[in-house]
Amino acid sequence: MLAQPAPYARHGAKLRDLIYALANEGPPASFFAERMKAVMPEDELSLIGGAVRDPAHKLGRWLLLWGMTLAGRSEVPLSLLAEPWTTPENRAEKYFDAPPAALWAVASSRQQDRATVEALIGRLERVGDPLWLRGDVVGALSAVSGQRFAYDIAAWRDWWGSAAGSWPD
Repeated sequence: MLAQPAPYARHGAKLRDLIYALANEGPPASFFAERMKAVMPEDELSLIGGAVRDPAHKLGRWLLLWGMTLAGRSEVPLSLLAEPWTTPENRAEKYFDAPPAALWAVASSRQQDRATVEALIGRLERVGDPLWLRGDVVGALSAVSGQRFAYDIAAWRDWWGSAAGSWPD
């Protein structure tokens, strides 16, 4: 279904229903992460009354992240956290882009392995990201670490320098 354009109609209603059902059935480990590798259509979708126009693959990826979160899976591909930010500011459809969607899924699923925390610290230090995206990184770091350093990058870096050696893989 992920490869065909038809299931993306009506905001991905068919995919959304299927992913919701699968998430509630407790799919096997890495189920959603494996589906992220699927080739999804590039067809442009008209969302939110035509205000948003984006390729179908962004909606498909977002729905898979949503499914991971519903299923309580911590399997967000770190490559999504690392994608460069190239979307114009204040674009309504920005939440379908990889970084904010992946940050939301990491925070919601409490994906807190060492590699994820390192990726979040790296993203926090990235030059050129808009402030609101850095805020999403801070939120994800706070959710997975229990720490509250807000936008103090040096404090996050110092904390991670002390915590990384004893952090679970």
